[in-house]
Amino acid sequence: MIQVAALEVFVTIVALLTTLFFAPAQAQETTDPATETSVAPPAETVARKGANLRYRYLFLPSSILNAWYFTDEESPLDFPRPGISAHTIGGEFALEPLPASFLFWAEYWKVNWKEGYWDDKEEPADHVDGDWLTPSNLGVVAFGANFGHEFAVTADTKETWLGFVVSGGIGLGIVTGKVDQWKPGFSTDFTAPPDCGAAMPAYNRKDECDPDQELKLIPVAPVIDLTVGWRLNIAEVANVRLEAGLHDMIFVGGSAGAVF
Repeated sequence: MIQVAALEVFVTIVALLTTLFFAPAQAQETTDPATETSVAPPAETVARKGANLRYRYLFLPSSILNAWYFTDEESPLDFPRPGISAHTIGGEFALEPLPASFLFWAEYWKVNWKEGYWDDKEEPADHVDGDWLTPSNLGVVAFGANFGHEFAVTADTKETWLGFVVSGGIGLGIVTGKVDQWKPGFSTDFTAPPDCGAAMPAYNRKDECDPDQELKLIPVAPVIDLTVGWRLNIAEVANVRLEAGLHDMIFVGGSAGAVF
């Protein structure tokens, strides 16, 4: 009797386990296909390439130069302080697994820096101890890469849509050209030729003497790029971008090109 009771208990346990483990699977198999909920496949990442031409206007704000050099209003001399700016033109190649983007660029800077007098600040003020600088064929050949992200402003499911792009990157700039320098003849860190304006300020010596030396420029410099802008995406075949930011100097600019 004990063996029979034990066998009945064992059979009961097996039956319960079978019900627990196999009933759900059987129920799933017998579900009416008409009542099943379809699961949409994950959205496929859009990947595209592009090639653009771009232009940028770079400038160094006067407020930065004011920290080291007297302004025209502060100086009694009639030598306007030059400004520093550049026009750049270049090309871009883009790899865009949207909304991310990888941008590889190369460009040339035509530096706008007129000759003039640089009156450095000191206390007490001495307005005749500055240098005269004359740039010649000054430019920069630069190349680098950016990583960015595009935020859809209008629905990106339409053929033409507007995006807001944020990107950052780094590059290298190779400086070309030279800057001739005249120093005051009475400078304590410079010995002027005795027959060429030893007692004259630089703004007079530049008319009488050969340049004292070339200003030491960094031959290869890093280019830091931080960019924000609007991009109009046109039917997956073209794009136009308006942007601003930092490219070693403050800049505004734009680009246009093909998408393929």
